[in-house]
Amino acid sequence: MWALRKSEFGSLMMWWEVGKAQIRVFCQQYTSHSTSKLKAAVEDLETSIRDLELGLQRDSNHSAGQLLQKKRLELSSFLQERVKGALVRCRFLEIKEMDAPTPFFFNLERSVAQRKQMSCLKLPGGRVTSSPEEMRDQAAGGACTICPWRSGQRTSSGGLCTGR
Repeated sequence: MWALRKSEFGSLMMWWEVGKAQIRVFCQQYTSHSTSKLKAAVEDLETSIRDLELGLQRDSNHSAGQLLQKKRLELSSFLQERVKGALVRCRFLEIKEMDAPTPFFFNLERSVAQRKQMSCLKLPGGRVTSSPEEMRDQAAGGACTICPWRSGQRTSSGGLCTGR
């Protein structure tokens, strides 16, 4: 039926977008309707179980006891199906979260990387610099001071150790 309506739309993409929206609405309505029916069935079972339990407290009736067991089993099966559905949904969510990186993880990586970066450095003269070149030169000079045997070797910034 929906495929026959393609000609009513200006483009195939517009037809597809409208179709997706209608499918989403249909699925939401179906879920809402089936959930409300299931909820009503569970509430009816709970009510009948409560009524049977009250009736058995007043007078013990063998047939009422069997009916109570039957109703309890029925309620149990409803609840087990609910649990299975929740488990499946949980697994799908875990797989979805595992396979697709989220902005949270990207932001987490960014914040860890930012903590590892040096944003400024206090130079020996007391001046504070945020220039990467000045910080690199200062680090290279410090390495040459700490390791005098490197005198005359090239540093990572391309400069020569002077062996201060």
